[in-house]
Amino acid sequence: MKNIKRCKDCNKKITRYSTYCRKCFGKHQTQEHKDKIRKTMLKKFKNGYIDPKTGRGRIWKKQVCLVCEKDIYSITKNRKYCSKKCMGLAYRKSDRSFRELRKVIYGNRLYRNWRKAVFVRDNYTCQTCGKRGCYLEAHHIKEFNRIINDNNITSIKEAYECLELWNISNGVTLCQDCHNKTKRGRPLCHE
Repeated sequence: MKNIKRCKDCNKKITRYSTYCRKCFGKHQTQEHKDKIRKTMLKKFKNGYIDPKTGRGRIWKKQVCLVCEKDIYSITKNRKYCSKKCMGLAYRKSDRSFRELRKVIYGNRLYRNWRKAVFVRDNYTCQTCGKRGCYLEAHHIKEFNRIINDNNITSIKEAYECLELWNISNGVTLCQDCHNKTKRGRPLCHE
């Protein structure tokens, strides 16, 4: 009969040459040791790892954190932040005061005038597909949330004084379908 190995912590069956299962393995390592492993793996597989036998593997992509601008090496192609802290700083959408500020900005006369000026400049035509006569939306080329974060806008008075927020060249007219394609940081089709 085959000798079955069990994890020392959770007593789960394991088939590996280890004393711990995958879930319990990292619990017994210090943070220094984990950082050391991470650094050696980044040096060894900086551009990724491709198995010579099968030709398959994963390729690391170098990206930059949108908040602190640190280098990120990630296998996934749409990772934007290096940590949850940076993600929290970027996504202040959950903050109630930010949502209220956005409502006030979207509802004021200055925003409506900016929106109308963008429509007039673009001749009430979607700039990606060329549709006319449908529901149009004014899209900030530099994201609205990023302008608020970069300029540390916390009140409506600061929003009125921010010229970048009301710059017409930062806006483009899009139909609802094309505007939905630009959500979550995706670039415009014609760029």
